[in-house]
Amino acid sequence: MDGLDGLATGLAIIAAATCAAVSISRGDSQGGLLLVALLGALCGFLPYNFNPATIFLGDSGSLVVGYALAVTAVTGWQKGATALAVAVPLLIFALPISETLLSVVRRTRGLGIRHVFSADQQHLHYRLLGLGLSHRAAVLLLYVVSLSLSLLALATMQMR
Repeated sequence: MDGLDGLATGLAIIAAATCAAVSISRGDSQGGLLLVALLGALCGFLPYNFNPATIFLGDSGSLVVGYALAVTAVTGWQKGATALAVAVPLLIFALPISETLLSVVRRTRGLGIRHVFSADQQHLHYRLLGLGLSHRAAVLLLYVVSLSLSLLALATMQMR
């Protein structure tokens, strides 16, 4: 999800804010504090990373951000063995998870497992550009989708 300027950073901001709200509401102050610190760093970074970007997250940056989000999501929900413990993180991370799964299926279909790590131009954000959306419009549309899923996750959590 790091193919367009500001896309990965904005999606990480939405996920970090949602995960921080979940952590704090569940009484996990350490996880919440880590996520709030990550959120602050990402919010400070986004103005320089949004189109036209002057600095980039890169592989190392996106891996650290993804790792922090994944670890806090897993550890924050490990006490709950209900379907809710699985549903909320899946909703928060639905966009990157579905993009990853679709990429693996697309790249292995017909080409074999060796091509899983091959680059292509078939990601969702590239398809949105192909439909005629501008760079900013495609990024903002994916922000809206991610934010909607995160709000659904928070609403699901409140129903417990």
